[in-house]
Amino acid sequence: WSPVRRELDAAFQHMNRNGWCAVPFKSTLLSIAAPLIAQDRSLLAINISFPWEHGSLSRIPQKYPELLIDLARRVKATWRDVQ
Repeated sequence: WSPVRRELDAAFQHMNRNGWCAVPFKSTLLSIAAPLIAQDRSLLAINISFPWEHGSLSRIPQKYPELLIDLARRVKATWRDVQ
């Protein structure tokens, strides 16, 4: 549990600072996610996964987190507009 807990803590810290977090999936994929709070206040996430050679998170193409955060903003705006 300790190693998993450290990874979770690091992901939450990263998400709080940057608005997204990343998790390696298997050895060839990386998933990045951004939180999305639904209209009923339930917590959701938007994520994308892409081929990845294990390495530093600093090597993630910056366009992916930016696109993901923008998509979350647009979903929230659409929800506001339809109310």
